[in-house]
Amino acid sequence: MVENLGIFLAILAVAACGTTVPGTTEPSDAAVADGPSPTQEDGGSTDAARPTDDGSVADGAIDAGCPSDTFSDCSPMTRASCTVPPLPAAGDVTWLPNVIYSTPFRGTAGAQPQALDLAVPKVARGAPFVVIVHGGGWRGGDKSDHRDDLLRLAGQGYVAAAINYRLVNNGAVPNRAPAAASDTRCAIRWAKAHAASYGADPDRVVAVGASAGANLVALLGTSPNDADLDATDGGACETSGTPKPAGIVSYYGRMDLRRPPIPDYLVDYIGRDGDWLGRESANSPALHVSALAPPFLLIHGQADGTVPVEQSRLFHDALDRASVPNALVELPGQDHGFPLFATTPGHLPASCSTLQFLSHFQPDPPVLRPQRTVVYVLKETAPGEQIFLRGGHANGLVAAGNAAQAFEPIRYLSTKNATSSLGKQSDLFLDWSSDSLLDWTCDQWPASFGPRRTYSSDGYGEDPENRWGLHAWKFDVLMDGAPGEWFEFKAVLRRSGAGGAQDSWEPDVNQPGTPFVTGNHWAKKGAITFVRFGGSAVTSSPL
Repeated sequence: MVENLGIFLAILAVAACGTTVPGTTEPSDAAVADGPSPTQEDGGSTDAARPTDDGSVADGAIDAGCPSDTFSDCSPMTRASCTVPPLPAAGDVTWLPNVIYSTPFRGTAGAQPQALDLAVPKVARGAPFVVIVHGGGWRGGDKSDHRDDLLRLAGQGYVAAAINYRLVNNGAVPNRAPAAASDTRCAIRWAKAHAASYGADPDRVVAVGASAGANLVALLGTSPNDADLDATDGGACETSGTPKPAGIVSYYGRMDLRRPPIPDYLVDYIGRDGDWLGRESANSPALHVSALAPPFLLIHGQADGTVPVEQSRLFHDALDRASVPNALVELPGQDHGFPLFATTPGHLPASCSTLQFLSHFQPDPPVLRPQRTVVYVLKETAPGEQIFLRGGHANGLVAAGNAAQAFEPIRYLSTKNATSSLGKQSDLFLDWSSDSLLDWTCDQWPASFGPRRTYSSDGYGEDPENRWGLHAWKFDVLMDGAPGEWFEFKAVLRRSGAGGAQDSWEPDVNQPGTPFVTGNHWAKKGAITFVRFGGSAVTSSPL
């Protein structure tokens, strides 16, 4: 669970018409259900902390001065109106379609692997990872239904994914429950295992589901330790760690599969063979609520003709009885299947409450202090030859073929070299689409080279930090961030001659101990790093 996100939410009842949801100044038709009032009988109080997974007490108490409909920091959980963010501009988000999170299952119809679509913001450092699970009655729907939702979220700084999962079919392997729940658990574990590669925080994975997808994400929160839901039918997926997210958003989900109406698609999903009653119960989140469940936001239309609003109401009541932080937003007159981020007036409270809920999982803005960072590249060069760097930050964009977006702002610390000073003034980023300049240095100036030149006076030449000999090209900059943050780079050898300049990239390297394998060198901010051109070995020490 995210540190300092222990939240105790008792949501104040708001009249369905002409009232104002706290935190806004505009009227709303959305009804926000209230949490239970503590009684003498249950010993509850509005400032009682909750136990966490390990039995300790979470910082989930409402501050004595906060209204009952707020998070522990007094900020509101729901919001009636807002400006839904637009789709981001081209280039602000990296789109990674069809990323495999699970290999084919034995006997699965078509033997297709399960995949997700991923949207990564231009710069992500410790961002929440939002995983969206589509609806469709467990037999239809597709991750592509949420492409715009992913782009919209990534444009706001979230790493966001939408998953596919096994769908019920009439074939030899019908993919009945718990197939879809098992795939969803695999996907959440995959997100946690790979979050850091995309700049996200594995402790800030939030699941969002619609309709059947809402049932699946709710099970993540109520039954994370149910091994029967991990039945993978012989497939291979991420199995380490808990599938419980840090928070869950449910749009018009079915939470008790036993309650009528019982449509045909639900019968197909549960089946009527073997212990179907056991499957029905095991896949009903409302029957498995405990105090260890994460925060929930429930959204439902009051005129839902597919999944009655009573499904969210009974789940809301169960969460309240277990003192789980949650809010229920009901939309008067609204039916089933509206988009996650609709902008129509009747749906806006749902969109705005979802954005409000997700915002609480955003980390505090990092304090980025400039870190002096030095890289030496050892490469013997001849007159007319020069070494450059290209590189960027460690969020996986390079491996995905989106190198131009993986940039790091830099500021050169030495501009005394007349040859390189002009170029340094206009070079503001270490990136993969332009050259960053290095200066030639040596550990001891050879007498045969003429008058002695020093790095401190001339911007090149003899350098006391150079412990490696002649031709150690130096990259000496300030980079924003924390000491020890990774970035990656590759060196380019440029030969200038009568026929123009010719560039030669160094070959791929296999440096040990890096966050992930890209064939590039890796270094840390706030350190001095030495590599050989084309060599995998690295020497590094803090500055």
